[in-house]
Amino acid sequence: KEERLISLPAAKLPAHEKLTYNVRWLVFRAGTITASINGIKNIHGRDAYEVEITAKTNDFCSKIYKIDDRYVSYVDVEGLYTLRHEVYRREGRYKKDAVTVFDQTNHKAYFKNFLDKSEKVFDIPPKVQDPVSAYYYFRTLPMAGGKGIDCWVCNNESNYHLFGVVEKKEIIGIPNIGQREAFFIQPYAKLDGQLVRKGK
Repeated sequence: KEERLISLPAAKLPAHEKLTYNVRWLVFRAGTITASINGIKNIHGRDAYEVEITAKTNDFCSKIYKIDDRYVSYVDVEGLYTLRHEVYRREGRYKKDAVTVFDQTNHKAYFKNFLDKSEKVFDIPPKVQDPVSAYYYFRTLPMAGGKGIDCWVCNNESNYHLFGVVEKKEIIGIPNIGQREAFFIQPYAKLDGQLVRKGK
């Protein structure tokens, strides 16, 4: 039987890091995604990693459909859950500038849209993640066959139950890096107890 093990990940994140991904659409280079940890900041009296993800189309694809998105999250250093999530989206004609502040003690989230001035207060599960903090939280989880992810993620003011298991291990080739072991995980999500079928 195949042994699906990998060395244990670090329990904490590095204070500084920058990862850059090239994005392709069919055979064309479409743009870049960067994922950065910009140090540790004090948020609501808690030490938090400032993490940032940007997504930008290049000049060619921007003529077809321009994307210039920026997401900033503050991830509690001790608990590795979200404290604050900022969204600055520019996709075609669509725009969104918004922030959600998470009160993880009282399980409340406070959302504000800076463009249409709308505000919303809603309940959140304990230790909920946002889409960016979840990316970094997953990196700290030990992985093996039959194990995987199981957490709550708040996106667009809704709470999704995200889950999935390691289905197999593969060897993948990465340009300029070489062959690397990788786990294949198919994530699933439920919203209000119903399986989300849109997207995969």
